[in-house]
Amino acid sequence: MTKSKKLNVAKMPLVHPNAAGIDVGDTIHAVEVPEGRDEQFVKSFGAMTCDLF
Repeated sequence: MTKSKKLNVAKMPLVHPNAAGIDVGDTIHAVEVPEGRDEQFVKSFGAMTCDLF
């Protein structure tokens, strides 16, 4: 049996409703728009030049 991990997520107030959050990493870039703006509100993209075309 394995224990399931509990994810701690801090709830923060929405300050700028038209802004997107971007996480730039060494292998992927992740972009999140506010919920309700798109069916898929988190999208990831590869960080290498060949991934951007």
